[in-house]
Amino acid sequence: MAALSKCNLLCNSIGMGRHARKPDPHLADEVRGLMRHRGLSQSDVAELLGVTKATVSRMLSRNAFSTDLRERTERLLSGGAPFENATMLLHKSLRIIAECDRLLDAARALTAQALDLAERKQ
Repeated sequence: MAALSKCNLLCNSIGMGRHARKPDPHLADEVRGLMRHRGLSQSDVAELLGVTKATVSRMLSRNAFSTDLRERTERLLSGGAPFENATMLLHKSLRIIAECDRLLDAARALTAQALDLAERKQ
């Protein structure tokens, strides 16, 4: 375990691996307050910050933020832009299109099954 910690410290010191996280219980409490006040889930906050739900969960349970995540969180809490730039909107629209394609394929398969059943009954 000690060797792994030394390796992580070395990697972080030369810019590899995860960014160092600094504890900030006050900022974590502010995020929790925002979630309560606006009825947001961790998934909602993750989407607004452009991170995964797991990242938000870690940030809240450990009260620790990387520099980048701290900046994003502070901007969100101050009422700044919710980080929806053109790239994020494009990614969202592509996910929705992919889901629509999946649903359309499922609907076509069900329609084919229904037609087959109808033909067999005649």
